[in-house]
Amino acid sequence: MIRKSIITLILVFATFPVLFSQSGNKIIKDPLGGGEMLYGEIDTSALSKPPFSDWFIRGLETYSPDTETIVRLINTMAPEYYYVIVMGTWCPDSRREVPRMLSVLYSAGVPASHITIYAVDRELKARRTPVRDLDIEKVPTLIVSLKDEEAGRIIESPVVSVEKDLLNILPGN
Repeated sequence: MIRKSIITLILVFATFPVLFSQSGNKIIKDPLGGGEMLYGEIDTSALSKPPFSDWFIRGLETYSPDTETIVRLINTMAPEYYYVIVMGTWCPDSRREVPRMLSVLYSAGVPASHITIYAVDRELKARRTPVRDLDIEKVPTLIVSLKDEEAGRIIESPVVSVEKDLLNILPGN
């Protein structure tokens, strides 16, 4: 119960700044399944609403990042970096990993202003975004950068866990 309350608070504080952002949170029809999918630059407020909220909220509530690794992430200046998540709301891997990625980033103290999320279609495209320049081959992809220089990526699923893979990307680890 306490854990769910903490996660809810993290989600509320993390999404508050993006509630007023300029992202479009555009929903389009999935040509393959006929359902809805997000498209373009989005924020977590879009993921927190149906039909995406079922898997997004559940994923945030059930993933428990390794505390020791989170402390190490905080100490390696993870909050100073910038993160781009490219995902597909139609993609099972994105549905599983994006809540985990965000849980780790929020737990490590990364401000919402340092996280950009792009939702792509099944062709891995999102018009009016820089996605085509990011060399995305699979989703989800988490790109870690500092001062416009890429430090590394987590592609599709982590090797060990999101937090441990992220720790291995950051310099000095």
